[in-house]
Amino acid sequence: MKSVKATILVTVGILFSIWSVGCGGLIENAATLGAGLFYAFLSVSLLAAALVMCALGITAENEYDDRKNKKISRATHHTNKWRNAE
Repeated sequence: MKSVKATILVTVGILFSIWSVGCGGLIENAATLGAGLFYAFLSVSLLAAALVMCALGITAENEYDDRKNKKISRATHHTNKWRNAE
């Protein structure tokens, strides 16, 4: 990853996905049905948040690349770089 924003967003997305998988043990050890359903909902919610964070990170990386590619190298008219341009 080239941009800090994209790196942070993807890292947070990976952490959310790890926490989502970690909820599986909580679902198995839930004492009541309500607690099990709560942990299942929490797991699915964390997974959805992880997907959104990773998608935002990839979008931020693409925006960074687009901004970098749109920069035009400007050469002043009195330099050899301008004279030798093809």
